[in-house]
Amino acid sequence: MTTSLMEPPARRPATRPVWRPLGSAVTVLVLLVTGLATWALFSPRRTEDQTYTYRQAIDQVELDTSEGDITVVAGEPGVAVVAQRLSWTSMARPAVDRSVTGERLAVAGECRGTGGPFRFGGHCAIGFTVQVPPEVTVKVHTGGGTVRIAGLTGEVRVTAATGDIQLDDLAGAVVVRADHSDVTATGLRAGAVDVRIQSGDLDLAFARPAPAVVVATRAGDVTLELAPGRYQVSARSDAGQETVEVPHDPGASSTVTARTGAGDVVIRYAD
Repeated sequence: MTTSLMEPPARRPATRPVWRPLGSAVTVLVLLVTGLATWALFSPRRTEDQTYTYRQAIDQVELDTSEGDITVVAGEPGVAVVAQRLSWTSMARPAVDRSVTGERLAVAGECRGTGGPFRFGGHCAIGFTVQVPPEVTVKVHTGGGTVRIAGLTGEVRVTAATGDIQLDDLAGAVVVRADHSDVTATGLRAGAVDVRIQSGDLDLAFARPAPAVVVATRAGDVTLELAPGRYQVSARSDAGQETVEVPHDPGASSTVTARTGAGDVVIRYAD
C-alpha cells in the first residue's frame, strides 16, 4: 500500500502595508510646515528704511505695492523723493524695483511668497511716502493698504483691492477703481472725477465745480458736497434713500451722477 503526503503550500513573504510609509511622510511634512509657520509668526519683525532722490525731469510717477500704505504729496519742482519702508518677518523679505524711463519714474514693491511655502503667514508690508512736483501724473496700484494723495494739480489714478483711499486738495482729473474701499476726498478743484468701487462708502467734497462727476458703488453710501454752482444732477439708489438738495439745471455745464446698489445717496452744497 502506497501513501502520498501533500506538501504544505509555500508561504508568501510578508508585505508591509503601503499606507504606513505614506502616513509617516505626511506626518513629517505636517510637522515641518507647522514648525516653519510657528517660526514665521513668532520671529522678530524687521524694518528697513531707505530714501531715493531723483533730480531730473519727471512728468509721471507710478507706484505699485502688493501690501502697504502709499502717501503722495506735492514737493519741489524738478525733484522726486521716494522714501520706502520695508517691514517683514521670517523669509518674506519684500522686493522693490525702481526705474526711470524717459520722464517716467516707476517704483514697484512685492511681498514675495504670499500664501506660498516661504511665507507661512509671516508679516510683510511695503510703504512708500513720495514727494513729487505738483503737476506730475500719479498712478497708484495697491493690493492692500491706505492710499493718501494731497496737493497735486496733475492727473491722479488709483487702483486698489482693499484699503481706504484719502484724497485732498487735488486740481487735476481723478480716476479711482477699487474692490473694497472707503473713498474720502476734500478740497477737490476743477478736475473731472470718476470714482467706481465694488463696495464701500464714498464721501467727496468739492472746493470748485468740476466739469463732470461720476461716482458709483454696488454696496455703500454716497455723499457729495458740491461747491456753489449750477449742475445737472442724477442720483439713484436701488435699495436706499435719495436726498438731493442741489437743484437740477438741464442747462448747466457741470454734470453730477451718483449711483449705489445698496445704500443712501446724499447730494448737497458744501457748508
